[in-house]
Amino acid sequence: MSVSRKILLFGKNGQLGRELQRSLQPLGQVIALDVDSSEHAADFSRPQQLAETVRAVQPDWIINAAAYTAVDKAEGEPELAHAINAEAPGILAAEAERLGAWLLHYSTDYVFDGSGERPWTETDAPAPLNVYGRTKLEGEQRVVAACSRYLILRTSWVYGAYGSNFARTMLNLAQTRETLAVVDDQIGAPTSAMWLADLTAALIPLLERQPALAGLYHAVAAGETSWHGYAKFVIAQAKLMGWPVKVGDADIRTVSSSEFAAGARRPLNSRLDTTKLRAAFGIEPPDWRTGLTEMLKTGGGFLMRVTPTDIPEVLILSPNVFNDNRGYFCESFNQRTFRQLTGIDVRFVQENYSHSSKAVLRGLHYQIEHAQGKLIRVLQGRIYDVALDIRRYSPTVGKWVGVELCAEGLQQLWIPPGFAHGFMVLSDTADILYKTTDYYYPEHERCIRWNDPDLAIDWPTEMTPILSVRDENCSGYAQSPLYEMK
Repeated sequence: MSVSRKILLFGKNGQLGRELQRSLQPLGQVIALDVDSSEHAADFSRPQQLAETVRAVQPDWIINAAAYTAVDKAEGEPELAHAINAEAPGILAAEAERLGAWLLHYSTDYVFDGSGERPWTETDAPAPLNVYGRTKLEGEQRVVAACSRYLILRTSWVYGAYGSNFARTMLNLAQTRETLAVVDDQIGAPTSAMWLADLTAALIPLLERQPALAGLYHAVAAGETSWHGYAKFVIAQAKLMGWPVKVGDADIRTVSSSEFAAGARRPLNSRLDTTKLRAAFGIEPPDWRTGLTEMLKTGGGFLMRVTPTDIPEVLILSPNVFNDNRGYFCESFNQRTFRQLTGIDVRFVQENYSHSSKAVLRGLHYQIEHAQGKLIRVLQGRIYDVALDIRRYSPTVGKWVGVELCAEGLQQLWIPPGFAHGFMVLSDTADILYKTTDYYYPEHERCIRWNDPDLAIDWPTEMTPILSVRDENCSGYAQSPLYEMK
């Protein structure tokens, strides 16, 4: 794990920001902020405050996933949309230039007027139709004018497991209504927030090695569809997967943009050409149907998403978070959903709570009998969590996986029985809550040395770990008994 790169992420609570918190973690230290952050100012409606935040954090990368995206509402709030979409990116660009940092900024297909049927290229002249498009275009222009080390990714029709988007709206409506009317003359590519976040994480090291590739790129899924085709696909797939859908295929009727009352004009042609992105970075965007199918398979984002790690049985659980002006709500765990998504029928019998100071390292612990499955959650702070496979005859025996968990990310780590577990605290303090599938039996507890060279676990090396006497005297991996898989 690299901890030398410092990444400042704005817009952490949006559907893209949530995915970026996941995808950026392996690249270094991520400082994720949103409008309600208390430690640093991140309110884009007051953009002058952002310079102070950048100067305090001193990041290597600034990732701007914050935006005013209420297209119709922007027509009545042009000043607010301008502050968030134009002024704020310009200030971030100027601060990035002053620091010698990189700025990665996201923009939109709405910078074009939607004429014709040819996919828009990066060199085509923008001509936005509405306030949202005009402010996003000005944001692009301010970034280019103020910063030499920038990447702008224009994208379209973004959806994800978090927040509000077209796919989830259709899923809701299809379960409560018997007919739907959807626009069929606007064409574009539904693009997964998860893919955009993964693309971002892939591009950062590439740009560091080849800074000449800085610039503006179109980043959307492959293929095209209309909003009507999009809705039909989502609902048809949901029905195949057993969702309680009331709407039949023939019940989704078409309407034109002119028939659909909206406060702002939309471009009819939102196709974006990704030739430049593919040629520069060798990245092939997935078909637009791929990400949608995956989202539906994992519960449509309504409860949780399950992501395998490099050891497939060790899973990252990401809940869907519902935000409003009071705060937020999420289901941190749902046994039925977990069973549906993983096939694992888990039963927890004990819950443990740990409070630890910075650099405290606990582990690697396991029970040779009554092996415990664990669901790890950070309530406060940030840790580096490690699971080591000690299941004899497992294809990954002796392999480990490390995951950074933080309270803000709300992610949890599922570690199945037959693994040794340990963590190191990266923040000033951390509170960890973990559920177990079997009780604690001290007579069966074993410990493997945290820094065994045969394992070569990539702990954060800038800190000297604080260990208990027991953990200082653990056996090496080669001398430790393995768990016999039953």
